[in-house]
Amino acid sequence: MPADLGTTNLWLAIIAIANVITLLALAAAAFVVLRLTKKASAVVDKVEQQAAPVIARANALVLEAQHVVDDAKHMVAKVKHANDAVRQTARRQLWPVVGLMRGVSAIASTLKHAPNGRPRATQDDLARERFLNEGGGSHARERNL
Repeated sequence: MPADLGTTNLWLAIIAIANVITLLALAAAAFVVLRLTKKASAVVDKVEQQAAPVIARANALVLEAQHVVDDAKHMVAKVKHANDAVRQTARRQLWPVVGLMRGVSAIASTLKHAPNGRPRATQDDLARERFLNEGGGSHARERNL
């Protein structure tokens, strides 16, 4: 049985050495990560310092653009109000002229389509004349078609 303990002790020593090597490797990795983190932090600080003026200018431009947009909206509202006022004034002032022009147009249209002052024949009048001209009047019960 003592021979078996020697082999066991050898394997236990190998496992202990492997654990120590793993611990040293993890410690080295942690040290490398710590150094890289410090370098990355320094780079981020430099970028923040260099970007701060650019960000400040960008914020100022955004605020100025917002003021321009607000002014444009205000001007559009003023123009709409002025347009509505002009439209209402024009309607109040010009409606008699428009009515007169429409009346003259209606009279001209009527005179154009009614030669010799006779009223235009309607579809019913034309159909009645066609019926009578084709001999339909002699077959109808009523004479006043």
